[in-house]
Amino acid sequence: QLRKKGELLTHDKDQSVFVFLKLEDLMETDFLRIKENMTLGDIVHIISTARRNIFPVIDNFGRLLGVVQLDDLREDMFKPQKYGRPISDYMIPPPDKILEHEAIQSVMEKFEDKHTWMLPVVDKQNHYLGFISKSRILNAYREQLVKIQQ
Repeated sequence: QLRKKGELLTHDKDQSVFVFLKLEDLMETDFLRIKENMTLGDIVHIISTARRNIFPVIDNFGRLLGVVQLDDLREDMFKPQKYGRPISDYMIPPPDKILEHEAIQSVMEKFEDKHTWMLPVVDKQNHYLGFISKSRILNAYREQLVKIQQ
């Protein structure tokens, strides 16, 4: 049963390494949150200091509604006449969502299925918690593999 849940070291090195990786340790939370009632103009001012290119859109209760990608704003962000447009015009659904405490093996399957590198993490009530990136998991995997082999 432990092996099926991914909580047992086995001879399969990939699975053994994944046992040591925990979603909560790899989740990134430094993304600027966008409220659903904001406009493009509001966002332009906010993202001028952002170091990310994806932004979670949340409702007043912190639930994830969608995401806005910088690339989707780029054309209009230099046109002040469009600053009144609601951010919902630019919002898209995420390709998938990751549940908090989800096993890393399951997360990697979602990355592969959806051909993406970044997915939002939510709780069971869909409250936004952060993002997980495929590259961060792969880096942690490599580090853990080295530790196991030593």
